[in-house]
Amino acid sequence: MFNKRNKSRLLLGAAVSALMLGSAVSTAIAEDYTTGSISGVVRDEAGTVVQGATITFKSNKGVVRTITSNKEGKFRAPLLAVGTYVATISKEGYNELSGQKIAVTIGSSGEVTFTLDSELAGIEEVFVVGTRRAGYDFNTTTTGLTVSVDDLFAKTPIARDTTAIALLAPGTGTGDSSFAGGNGQALVSIGGSSVGENIYYVNGMNITNFRNFLGGSTIPFEFFDQVEVKTGGYQAEFGRATGGVINAVTKSGSNDFHFGANVFWQGDSFRSKSQTVERPGSATLRHLNTREHIDYNFSLSGPILEDRLFFYALYNPRSIKTESYSHSQKITSEKTDPFWALKFDLNLFEGHHLEATFFSDNQTRTLGTYNFNSGLYDSSGRTSKSLEDVDAQGDLGSFLGNTFASEGGINKIFKYTGVLSDWITVSALYGINRYNRTTVSETDDLPVIYDSRNGCCTALGDWASFFVEKGEDERESFRFDADVYFEAMGDHHVRLGFDRENLTADNVSQYSGGAYYRYYSANASQAALYGIAEDTEYVRVRRYFNGGKLKTQQSAFYIQDSWQIADDLTLNLGLRNDSFKNLNAAGEQFIETKNQWAPRLGFSWDATGDGLNRVSGSWGRYYLPIATNTNIRMASAEDFTANWYLLDGVNTDGTPVFDTANLLDSVTYANGDIPNPVELVDENINPMYTDEFILGYEHDFENGWVVGVRGVYRKMGRLIEDVAIDAAVPVWAAQNGYDPVIAADFWSGFHQYVLTNPGSDMTISLAKEGLTGNSADSGEFSVATLPADMLNYPEGSRTYKAIDITFAREWDGKWSLEGSYTMSWLEGNYEGSVKSDNGQDDAGITTDFDQPGLMDGSFGWLPNDRRHRFKIWGAYAVTEEIMVSANFALTSPRKQGCIGLHPTDVFAQAYGKASWYCDSVLTPRASQMETDWIKKLDVGISFTPDLNKNIPGNVVFKADIFNLFNTKGVTDRSELEGVNYGYDSGFQAPRQIRFSASFKY
Repeated sequence: MFNKRNKSRLLLGAAVSALMLGSAVSTAIAEDYTTGSISGVVRDEAGTVVQGATITFKSNKGVVRTITSNKEGKFRAPLLAVGTYVATISKEGYNELSGQKIAVTIGSSGEVTFTLDSELAGIEEVFVVGTRRAGYDFNTTTTGLTVSVDDLFAKTPIARDTTAIALLAPGTGTGDSSFAGGNGQALVSIGGSSVGENIYYVNGMNITNFRNFLGGSTIPFEFFDQVEVKTGGYQAEFGRATGGVINAVTKSGSNDFHFGANVFWQGDSFRSKSQTVERPGSATLRHLNTREHIDYNFSLSGPILEDRLFFYALYNPRSIKTESYSHSQKITSEKTDPFWALKFDLNLFEGHHLEATFFSDNQTRTLGTYNFNSGLYDSSGRTSKSLEDVDAQGDLGSFLGNTFASEGGINKIFKYTGVLSDWITVSALYGINRYNRTTVSETDDLPVIYDSRNGCCTALGDWASFFVEKGEDERESFRFDADVYFEAMGDHHVRLGFDRENLTADNVSQYSGGAYYRYYSANASQAALYGIAEDTEYVRVRRYFNGGKLKTQQSAFYIQDSWQIADDLTLNLGLRNDSFKNLNAAGEQFIETKNQWAPRLGFSWDATGDGLNRVSGSWGRYYLPIATNTNIRMASAEDFTANWYLLDGVNTDGTPVFDTANLLDSVTYANGDIPNPVELVDENINPMYTDEFILGYEHDFENGWVVGVRGVYRKMGRLIEDVAIDAAVPVWAAQNGYDPVIAADFWSGFHQYVLTNPGSDMTISLAKEGLTGNSADSGEFSVATLPADMLNYPEGSRTYKAIDITFAREWDGKWSLEGSYTMSWLEGNYEGSVKSDNGQDDAGITTDFDQPGLMDGSFGWLPNDRRHRFKIWGAYAVTEEIMVSANFALTSPRKQGCIGLHPTDVFAQAYGKASWYCDSVLTPRASQMETDWIKKLDVGISFTPDLNKNIPGNVVFKADIFNLFNTKGVTDRSELEGVNYGYDSGFQAPRQIRFSASFKY
């Protein structure tokens, strides 16, 4: 027989790691958005269940939860705030057990066993066994990871943002550099989705950018306590995403006072030079780029009333200064606004908790724009000096003016959680999320001018900001959840929930100076299109203005049941219903997609009954809302025109000289009126969704290693995009007794864009005036059904297939190692809500499907396709004071095609180089070239000195080297037909070093 103390230590050392934060990363399992739970059973030494035992969990945040084991010895403590709890178990006739610490993370719901001793007095040990077995768990089928942010950062050299955390998960990758969230944060593609299909939460509130779904509010790394990344298989309470979920909980106060301060410095002197992109006719002088980033954080937390009311405060002053160089301009950027946050927690009484979170990510970037000195470049845009001379020249140009980009806002989150009885709990949330979107400059009266006569693209004139925009977004969130526990042919945990979001986007935007001029020299195709001689110079004049207050309403209700049929089998059964309503600038509904039923079904099977071998599988359907950007672009008072004229000359200020009588072509994309909703939306439209199937197996080895393998299959079932119907309407008119010539004159290629499901039949209202040619019919409509073959658009498609292999060896006080290998295939004709091919972030209304010719050759390997992804990271404690860490990633290339002018579709030709044709030959997506393998090794070293024990707190000095070997892999190549085709346009970030020092008390 084991000695009881030795047995306890053996079991604790082997099994408690599933509940303790000994590892930075753990399998993603969730109780709800912000809490976790502890459940299990109480037994005596003989293994007999103990009924009526009193179990008390208490944290240093004043949270106390007391429960009683039932007739089967089982207990459950749901909706526990994240943190560390001390367990005490007592029962008359048994020795009281106390002192064992159990950590609750976002989503922890592992099952534990407490063993009471009835014979030997004085033993206060907690026996914990079977901690790998999950009970009452919604997320046994969810893939992803959960991290303790401080622990992860201490053991892994990563960037200090949520994207860096998400990139550790299998099946994730960095999106195209054209897209960024707040603070310029790179964005992540999850499970083959575009970077605009993820959803972001903090303390239970959605903070996603609802205009185009690119990122969300910017929150300092230090404010996060835990971050959960869900890459698939997530339950019905999570929706409005067809990619993944990034869910964060912030730090909070406790009964102990704590103070912290740190500084992070990334200086340009410790940064290798960026790659210079040289092309025919120009050079992008990126090797001159500089960046200085200093970040301070000061935190204070503690009790206001012990065991009752707590606070946590963070103040984050920062300074980010950069200089970036194109082939014609230098832009300086400076950002110095501080971030601040406050979190209050109130324990009303046992089981009832109130919390309030306030934070401000208000910030203004000041961007100074300089045109290069005239002596640096000749009139064709070629460098007249060597790069060495450019380096030595110093100030490269004349100052044009400052641009001020304001972002962020003040945010408020209020949440209540309550345990009403041992079988029902409730929670409610109300929040306000604000984000300023204003960009103005000192030269907003000057027009935008680009010269493309000798390649792309030289900026002319003294304008500073391309777009002048004044806007502010506001999200008002409501949420209510109830959890019910009962027994019926097994144990059930049922969650019911409802949430609603009222979204408002206030927006006014136009080109700087009200116009955008671009100069061209006609090639053979353009000459034929406009009926002019080759090399004839012409100017395109675009004018754009848009304004209005646009609203969107999003609501959902759901039910899910975690049904533990037996000890070794759990079924997760869920159903979600989403409804989205988008309003136009007049406050009228222009599209509503409702009753979007999303089933979520899964199972988890403990194959050997000991928690060491788990088989799981899931099927889920996920819907994506219609971005508010669609309201702004399609349902507001947009005035957008383009005209092409012969160019007679260029003034000294860069503006064109032309005669309006020499008009080559003209397009009116929008006439300034708020469109009638019946002209905008297909009456047969159905919501956009993706189906996902996952099957996986995971095995725990007794030496601490965990390995797993899973297959993932995702298929976009339907998409929503805007399509031009002008080519189809004259055909329909002829078949329905109208004059096709009159219709073709009215529907001249770009008159009517309609939201629809491409590849489907469409029912839409047509202006009767355009069919009859009679102005007396103005304001009247004819309803037309346009068959799919008449519209001539393909169905949208995107399919993701992957095999993920994962491994982890949790931290044991000396070392840890984790990683994954993913082999995947991502193909289709639609990337998602954004378009990496041209850097377009118009969610849901990209140039995809705008004209039939634009879709020729569009099927292929999509921009986020990478056949192989290797990831491995870990840490090793050299001594008690010194730790080294590393983070390695290897990613296979991105495949690319050639984008040029369509040879036959005149409507597609009007988009310029936007079709999968080059030299009039079809060059399908991903068929022409590829980027490099991307290899990146980051390393870190930290020093924690053993200070005099009389000095409170601890100090840590750390240095992280990113891209240690300064590899310079090409991440993007120009796909645009012309002299610059195939030239390198994107590179890995160069080697840089980040130094930090922190103090915590």
